Amino acid sequence: MTWFRTFLFVVVPVVFAGCGDAGDPKAGRWVWLIHCSDCHGEKGVPMVPAAPDFSRCEGMEQFDFQLAKTIRDGTETMPAAGELIDEDDINNVVAYIRTLYK
Repeated sequence: MTWFRTFLFVVVPVVFAGCGDAGDPKAGRWVWLIHCSDCHGEKGVPMVPAAPDFSRCEGMEQFDFQLAKTIRDGTETMPAAGELIDEDDINNVVAYIRTLYK
């Protein structure tokens, strides 16, 4: 029974750590087109050299909460969107990013 408790309280929360804030990819597409597509392309194919190619699954190894943090806080090459996009729309954009890999 000890292994089951370890699994339940240690392994399960780690596996599902990035899954709780699933957004709406259809709503995320509109936010993406307005705020993200100039650099990341309409379908995830980058328009600038430093952007990941989401159509080829680049950068998608991250949990949703990690992608949301990147969108919110920005990076060295990407401006922060947290002032422009609310938390629900950030989660919607993450959901949309997940649809771009073909």
